[in-house]
Amino acid sequence: MATTLEATKMPKAAPKKRNRRAPEDLVAALEAKIQAIKVRAVRKRAKSNPAVRYTVAAVRNMDKAMGAAEDQVLRKALEEARSGLAAYLALQGVMPAGGSNGAVRGRRSPSDLGEMGATLLAYVKSNPGQRGEQIAEAVGTDSKTVRRPMLQLIEDGRSGRRGSGGG
Repeated sequence: MATTLEATKMPKAAPKKRNRRAPEDLVAALEAKIQAIKVRAVRKRAKSNPAVRYTVAAVRNMDKAMGAAEDQVLRKALEEARSGLAAYLALQGVMPAGGSNGAVRGRRSPSDLGEMGATLLAYVKSNPGQRGEQIAEAVGTDSKTVRRPMLQLIEDGRSGRRGSGGG
């Protein structure tokens, strides 16, 4: 079999070396899988309990009510009631629908976006040249939360953009 000059100059790929796991590592991985299966089974049994299902629904409805409540007294009462129900669900091995922090998910209202925009505009005017992550940290939130209001400020011409816009 004839080889060409180019074929002899090309570097040969080094054979991939397989890293075999030690028996202890294999046993640990299998035990972790067994534990995960047991946890899923407990969660499944708990979810088949009607009381747990109704409690999950109650927590979900409390989250919606907290999102719609404008009265701080009502909001506080709902938060306290939700924390008790969430503790019960945690004991049953079920995570509440909205997570453990009681945050309401979904679209933000135009007034919320306007408030965030005003906060961002005031911060950017007093601290020009900062990146989105730095701005978000300074106003006490994450960069995903400030993205939409910041883009709206840029579109409206109330704020400008410097730099390449990506990193």
